[in-house]
Amino acid sequence: MRLHPRLFNRFLIVTAAFSAAAILFFGIRYQANQEEELREHLGNGVAFLIEPFPTYDTPGDSVRVVEYAGRWVMVQFWSTWSDPSIAALRAIPARADLIVIAAAVRDDSTSVFDHMLASNSDHRFVNGTRIFQTFKFPGVPSYVLFDPEGRLHSFGVGFDGPDAYSTMLP
Repeated sequence: MRLHPRLFNRFLIVTAAFSAAAILFFGIRYQANQEEELREHLGNGVAFLIEPFPTYDTPGDSVRVVEYAGRWVMVQFWSTWSDPSIAALRAIPARADLIVIAAAVRDDSTSVFDHMLASNSDHRFVNGTRIFQTFKFPGVPSYVLFDPEGRLHSFGVGFDGPDAYSTMLP
């Protein structure tokens, strides 16, 4: 079967439109599936509260989200090789009632130490690779936010710009 040369451009346009619609649909569906799977793995967040994050600054030491009861706690999964991760980490507002556990994922300690030295924040820098894999986060940057009562407040994957965190924290 041959396509008449006059109809070739129309055929290309229709094919491109269908392809773009399919890519858009399946892309949105994929992201929704990732967030739903993460929700299932996190559950109500209780198991996440007690997981120990090994610290970088004190070998053999670890921190747990539950240790910061009474304050907002954000666990930010990031990597030195991911520019959006670093941007997300820097965009978290400094607040007296907020503890940020900066959980590096799949990074060597030298890269994390270099970033810690260059950072002017008081984040707790920890190794988050094991927990990142255990709870099956789909990518970096990702965050989990707990309220002062230790309840899972919100979580997310990706970074929507510098104002993203200021709108989620009351």
